Amino acid sequence: MTLPTTLILLTILVCGFVASWRRMKRSRRRPELVPPLLGPTVRIRPRPHHAQPRTQSVQPKPPASLNSWAPRRSPADLSGMSEHIPVRSRRHFLSGNEQRFLVSLEAALGREYRVFRNVRLDDLFVTTTHSPRQEKATTARLRERQVDYVVVALPELQPVLAIEFEDTAGDPVTAAACAGAGLLLARVRAEKIWTPEGIRAYLQPGPSERMSL
Repeated sequence: MTLPTTLILLTILVCGFVASWRRMKRSRRRPELVPPLLGPTVRIRPRPHHAQPRTQSVQPKPPASLNSWAPRRSPADLSGMSEHIPVRSRRHFLSGNEQRFLVSLEAALGREYRVFRNVRLDDLFVTTTHSPRQEKATTARLRERQVDYVVVALPELQPVLAIEFEDTAGDPVTAAACAGAGLLLARVRAEKIWTPEGIRAYLQPGPSERMSL
């Protein structure tokens, strides 16, 4: 073997040793990205653009009861209110005499009429004046007054009779308004025990001539 050939082989061996040493040095500095226990790498093909991923629609389950959806607030829970008003509901909406009279009145009238309690005059009448000033004054006077009962005829709910108890002071404005509108005003005694027959006998015949029961 000649000297040039020996030098060439020696150069190749040195270059190979240097390359192996550099690869070994890089492998010590850089950690392996994939653990060897995962096995061989699997190549995933990209999905075509026209293919849509399959999604499974999940329907929400309906509640067992609608009460579970409704907010629950006790009567004493006033945290969400801006103002506290110290009130409570009445135990009895009407007095004993008022309730007995109402029951007898509804029984005497039958299904063709309805009875409303404590009706303000501005809900019962409308002004007919063309003067804005007089209309405002009349509406204010009507708003301050009310009648104990109003009887209306079905199905139009047309007022046919206004009833006041005699234990309340008679008001001339109420009497004048009913007379001007052509509405019968009857004043009854609250302490009297009324029966459906007694009320029916009063309403027939000619009730317009009997202004006091």
